[in-house]
Amino acid sequence: MFQPPVPVVIPETAGKEIYQGLSGFGSRDDNGCPAFCINHDFIETLKKDDCMDARNTPAPDLNPPFWKTTPLNRMTPEQWEALCDGCGRCCLEKLKNPTTGKVYYTSVACPLLNPVTCQCTDYDRRHQQMPDCLTLTPETVVRFRWLPKTCAYRLIAEGKDLPGWHPLISGDRRSVHRAGISVRGKAVSGAHVHPDDLSRHVIDRKLIDRG
Repeated sequence: MFQPPVPVVIPETAGKEIYQGLSGFGSRDDNGCPAFCINHDFIETLKKDDCMDARNTPAPDLNPPFWKTTPLNRMTPEQWEALCDGCGRCCLEKLKNPTTGKVYYTSVACPLLNPVTCQCTDYDRRHQQMPDCLTLTPETVVRFRWLPKTCAYRLIAEGKDLPGWHPLISGDRRSVHRAGISVRGKAVSGAHVHPDDLSRHVIDRKLIDRG
């Protein structure tokens, strides 16, 4: 005996009634579901994650990130700049022992460094403003052994991956601050410290390399 369709009320549709009686006919659509599948024919009235077809789940992105496929010397200017984690550690003033060549970090930041954002306040003209400001290149990354061990440029040059707190991994520029990697709240501006007093602000190198 023919059975009339049974009305079914879906809570999410706030009272809209649909019929699933036709689903017993046995035919299947491209999703492998009954011809009248409420999860597809009425997908506009349902949440996407309610669909029982696992094939609706977006496929994972299999494209490797640029820092894993592109050497430092082949990166575009945009890729190179994006690699900087914005920690501000390399912008701390340093002292070099003329005899041993050892470099000592201080807690004094370059006068151009914003102590809150840890960004240069005059990046495009930094070399004119601060003649001692060094330029980081694929070549100098290898030579500047004083770079923090957490520095993304150094990590990539050494064949290592980026840490989880790096903005390129976390997708959040603030993650470097939350992880306690940046110099926010830890440095004083060089605008308030005389160069002759820098030796009073020397800090333990372990604080710089801590990740």
